[in-house]
Amino acid sequence: MGVFPTHLDGCGWRLWCGRGGYRACSSAEVAKFRTIAEDTLTKVQAGQQADAKTRIKDLETAWDDDEATLRPVDQDAWRVLDGRIDSVLQAVRASTPDPATETQTLTALLTELH
Repeated sequence: MGVFPTHLDGCGWRLWCGRGGYRACSSAEVAKFRTIAEDTLTKVQAGQQADAKTRIKDLETAWDDDEATLRPVDQDAWRVLDGRIDSVLQAVRASTPDPATETQTLTALLTELH
């Protein structure tokens, strides 16, 4: 199980499965991060590196914009997911990107987001 969301009765999500407990959030909140990661993975798999690099900026921006809300809920869980995102950013923005590494880091992030 990932540290980020856990499905809750088909109607929403629980966020931050850690010591800080759970905070209910809409599936739309989680979906925006997941959608960007999925879009980026599709671009990587299609060999569209420039487009993947552009799209991953959207993830960085969305994550940074939501930090003030998400981080206080559970610092430890936030750090784990932030680390996954940092790994993705590094892989996609590498001067010589490796599609296998990009795929692995994006897949690991998507696992946390499902």
